Amino acid sequence: MSDHGRKPSVPGCSRGEWAPNVFRMVVEITSSNWSDGLGPKVECYAQAGIPAYLVVDRKHDEVLLHTDPVDGAYPAPQRFKRGQDMTVPESVGVRVEIPADSLLDG
Repeated sequence: MSDHGRKPSVPGCSRGEWAPNVFRMVVEITSSNWSDGLGPKVECYAQAGIPAYLVVDRKHDEVLLHTDPVDGAYPAPQRFKRGQDMTVPESVGVRVEIPADSLLDG
């Protein structure tokens, strides 16, 4: 943490580069680089103020929904397993329920 209680920024991850009024939600489907989607990119999008970051984690067979960043960090994500429905957050501007299975098998 920096002296001001905020995490140091991730290079290339500032509000100027990822405008939250344009990017309401980012969706990541992991592949061989699954650790990037679960680490640096989470920090990046939180620091940029992106309201929702959805990670379809095929390696661990779950869907992670990060929402509402505060001071450059997302709170703990909501986790969805097979058989559960994931609801797109209202902050994105639409109301949609998506089965986790559809995302994981997609």
